[in-house]
Amino acid sequence: MFSQKPKNPQDYIDRATACEALADAATSPETRETMLYLAGGWRALADEAEAQQRPKRPEPQHPSE
Repeated sequence: MFSQKPKNPQDYIDRATACEALADAATSPETRETMLYLAGGWRALADEAEAQQRPKRPEPQHPSE
């Protein structure tokens, strides 16, 4: 299905979506639960990747005392 390492947030989201589709098609509760668990992990990784891409805000400058 996926042969390359994820490179951006959308890659992680695509993998989560694929796991959710597998969960919908699952014939056993265990498989459905596993696929939803994996989808949650991919979505968490997507959130982390998005956070890393956001520009960092500069630290506020405090006047010397």
